Amino acid sequence: MVRLNSKCDKEFKVSFINVLRGNAGVVIIGLSMFFLGKMIVDPVFPRFAEELGATPFIIGVLYSIEAIVYTLAQIPGGYIADRWGRKNLICLTMFIVALSYVFFAAAVSWYMLAIGIALLNFAMMHSPAIRALFADSVPQQYRGLAFTLYRLIPGIVSVLALPMASFLILRYGFVPGVRLGYALLILLSLVSAIFFTVCLKETLPSSQSRLRKIHPKALVKEYVRSYLATSRSFKGLSLTVLLISISYAICHGFYILYGIHVVGIEDWQWPIVYLLAFVVYTVSSI
Repeated sequence: MVRLNSKCDKEFKVSFINVLRGNAGVVIIGLSMFFLGKMIVDPVFPRFAEELGATPFIIGVLYSIEAIVYTLAQIPGGYIADRWGRKNLICLTMFIVALSYVFFAAAVSWYMLAIGIALLNFAMMHSPAIRALFADSVPQQYRGLAFTLYRLIPGIVSVLALPMASFLILRYGFVPGVRLGYALLILLSLVSAIFFTVCLKETLPSSQSRLRKIHPKALVKEYVRSYLATSRSFKGLSLTVLLISISYAICHGFYILYGIHVVGIEDWQWPIVYLLAFVVYTVSSI
């Protein structure tokens, strides 16, 4: 039994090393840095918007802008990644992500937040490129473990940001503390963008890496045709995920407002509540 366990441990270590070698490790490290900064501010964003004059209705509008722009950006994102190159798209848009957060840090009204949200989620067109480059860079037999680490490691690292958010709010006050959080996020986004630029290697063959003219109608038709060609179970799963996402989006932006204005939680305490919720979610998932 001991020998069997040692053999399994050795095989796991070999698999772990193979997954983190090359592009896959670069992606995980870069995303971990980015999400470390992102988690400082994301849980308190609705409250920050409220402090800048946004009503609950406007906060809902801001989240709608986020969802609409993000969804529309995914359509050309996959196409551009397959024509121009995954690395090119990832590196360029990561610098745009850093730029978009300047609007958040400098915002004096919710109008600037709306501009930042639109620019940020436009830049998120790199999502298909990151997943494609990651999958291309991992041997097929290790992809299950690879995508588990792809989600797990940045998530665990980002948890460290929540006590940091509480400290900034408690030490400097809510709005100045959140602005400092956005400044840290800008810095970490730039570091991630530079890290990707220096360390990532293109996985798309050079013969295919040519940006052709995009025909929107043909692009939409291709997506529709691809979806219709999927299995019935996939369509059912897609519908289920869509309904869950809609129900989550309805209340997601208002948890913090309910917690502070109804329950009586203080601003600096909310990241700690978020941390506890994350721990419960992670344990229950296991």
